[in-house]
Amino acid sequence: MNKQAPTNQRADSDLGPALKLYFDGMESWKKQYENLLQTAIPAQSVSPYKPVRPSQDEAMASWQKSGQELFKRFVEQQVELCRFFGKRWEQYLALPGQFADCKTPAEAGQRQLAFMNQMAADYAQESAKLMQPMGDLMAKWVSGRHAM
Repeated sequence: MNKQAPTNQRADSDLGPALKLYFDGMESWKKQYENLLQTAIPAQSVSPYKPVRPSQDEAMASWQKSGQELFKRFVEQQVELCRFFGKRWEQYLALPGQFADCKTPAEAGQRQLAFMNQMAADYAQESAKLMQPMGDLMAKWVSGRHAM
């Protein structure tokens, strides 16, 4: 069989059909959203300049406050993790010097064991330290939901 490779065939670069599909999808989404708004909210209460309902405005403010608090705690934990890893890296960097000072293999084994014990204790302490604020936040949210 003699197969000939296509020569100088240009790929079709007409974006019209793809754009039409995109805009049709957007229009469909817009119509569905408008239908949802009409069925969920009475027409007289809809205004682009006023909140739909005061309870919805309060709920949104509460949700934003919760999100801000969660984000703040997340950033604080990231900073704490950076501090923790900085201290741990200093300990890792000091380890070769500590091994160089050892006179016997038993002493090197003791140093390694002490290093590993300290590392395990540091990680356990840091885990508890990081879990405490999130546990407090979750307890606050749970107690807030049960109060409703």
